[in-house]
Amino acid sequence: MTTRSNATDGDHVTHWRWIAALPLMAGLLGGCGTTTIDDAVPGSASATSARAATAPEYPNLNIRPSTAGTQFTPEEKAANTTQLQSIRERQAASLRTNQEPDRSAELRRLAGTHGDAALKEIEAE
Repeated sequence: MTTRSNATDGDHVTHWRWIAALPLMAGLLGGCGTTTIDDAVPGSASATSARAATAPEYPNLNIRPSTAGTQFTPEEKAANTTQLQSIRERQAASLRTNQEPDRSAELRRLAGTHGDAALKEIEAE
């Protein structure tokens, strides 16, 4: 049979007392929090938002919706189309006059000589 010393028995009892006291201390420390139940739980939905003034209803799909404005007549459509086409042609003409001159022949000549010059430079190294 083994016997324990008194010092070990006292430490053992103190150890179990601390373990038993931990939940009690945790509960007491929880009371030190700054939040209240009102902060943690939101208020009721009826207190925060009011109901709509009119009751909701399904739209009647059998009624044709009204237009926002008057529709173009065929004559107005033709007049607007010709006006827009003339504006488009004027803008296209002004773009052609504002472009730089045609340099395609010069660029082709440069491309033909540049390749030979680049090869000579590479072979020289």
